[in-house]
Amino acid sequence: MYKAALSAADELISINNGLLRNETFDNGVRSTLAKVIDEAIVFYPEQIRLMLDAEAAQALVPASQFHLIIGELVRNAIKAKAAERAIEISIRARIRRRRIFRKWLQLEVIDNGIGMTKRVEKNAVRPFFSTRAGTHLGLGLTGVVDNLKASMGQLHIKSTAGVGTVIRIDFPL
Repeated sequence: MYKAALSAADELISINNGLLRNETFDNGVRSTLAKVIDEAIVFYPEQIRLMLDAEAAQALVPASQFHLIIGELVRNAIKAKAAERAIEISIRARIRRRRIFRKWLQLEVIDNGIGMTKRVEKNAVRPFFSTRAGTHLGLGLTGVVDNLKASMGQLHIKSTAGVGTVIRIDFPL
């Protein structure tokens, strides 16, 4: 039974990865980061503070890919609200240069929510891992990581329980 369960889990992961590839297909449409962020956060009534440097705001990014990434990260930040205080969410973006000519977009979604323990932080990007019970599947951050890997990007998590979380994306331009 153990082997059958592992096989079923592997199959589900394979199916999920295929769905994520289709969902995040880069159709070639590029848009400025500022426009993509505006479109991605329009559905959220929470106040989101934007701190985009001028060069990052005008950087052309794959629109559908970044719309999904930003939407997922903002949803997670909203869900991380601490009961005793109002949620504060910031999106910060800047351009970094690596190896003289290579430009990277560094985008951070910062919240003052409940934060994560080291154990949760370590497991946050694992498929089906979730701290929310019920119908939540735990595939959101996994999809973001897979999406970024396909473009040679990276995701970094820095979180402190009771203080908040910073999710940083490094994306090659």
